[in-house]
Amino acid sequence: MLLQKNKLILVAVQDFGLSSKISETARNLGVEVFFMRNKAEAFRDFKSKPQALLIDLNLKNFDPIAFIEQARKDSRTADLSIIGYLSHAQLALKERALKAGCDQVLTRLEFETRLSTILSGGI
Repeated sequence: MLLQKNKLILVAVQDFGLSSKISETARNLGVEVFFMRNKAEAFRDFKSKPQALLIDLNLKNFDPIAFIEQARKDSRTADLSIIGYLSHAQLALKERALKAGCDQVLTRLEFETRLSTILSGGI
């Protein structure tokens, strides 16, 4: 996934600490992020087309697997690079996410460790 500078990344996470880390890292890299509060926000009209979606596969406010499937079927989001994260022991959820259309599934630790690379488009 090679992101162009000043492009938009959609983010669906609920953890405030991780949201802050994503915001700070994105700001340092000059990358725009949009934090989704619900799944409908992914399908709105943005000034620049979103290039990627970073998603917590354990979201409680909407079903992330169903959302990934929906995103893959919608022309506005079908070509997004989708990176999900989960806890290390959730192998069944990882398989479901990959089957739904997630390009990569990382553990939360991998996600946080590689966040700068992910946001700069190196993953």
